[in-house]
Amino acid sequence: MFKSKQQALHISIFAAIVMLVSACGGNIIKPMPKGYAGHSTVRNVTVVTASSVTSKSISAKVKSAIQKEAKDELKGNMKVDLKITLDQWQGTENTVGGSVTNTLLGSKNYLNGVIDVLDTKTGASIGKYKIYSEHKEGGLLGAKMTTISFTNVDQTVIDNFAMYTINHLE
Repeated sequence: MFKSKQQALHISIFAAIVMLVSACGGNIIKPMPKGYAGHSTVRNVTVVTASSVTSKSISAKVKSAIQKEAKDELKGNMKVDLKITLDQWQGTENTVGGSVTNTLLGSKNYLNGVIDVLDTKTGASIGKYKIYSEHKEGGLLGAKMTTISFTNVDQTVIDNFAMYTINHLE
């Protein structure tokens, strides 16, 4: 079938790389054109929420975190705008008793959204991808499989969401 063991090895390595890349790229809806990654900076950030997101403050928190991450990490000269549509948010504000209940019983906080990278001149979408950020903690009463860190889990999830968002532009 293969002419040599070396040819079989090359094909196996290529197949492994293709599978790895396709698994990593599962969140990409529309890839950005070459030249944007590594050369971009964010001009404006707009955050909107789907009707399933009931938080009144999540949009402002996500916008602030993304602006901070972009300012710290992106040094390119190609300006883009970001439009973030938050699909799902589960934070401590949705839990009866808030962070006290989470500390005792544990928590699973998550934030899910779609990021549109927009051309600043035309407003056209030049890239689109999904981001999912999650943080789980065990509680004092049921710490079996996850750790207890006493962090602000809402902010951890938001900061990770911002980091994952900006990583696509680095």
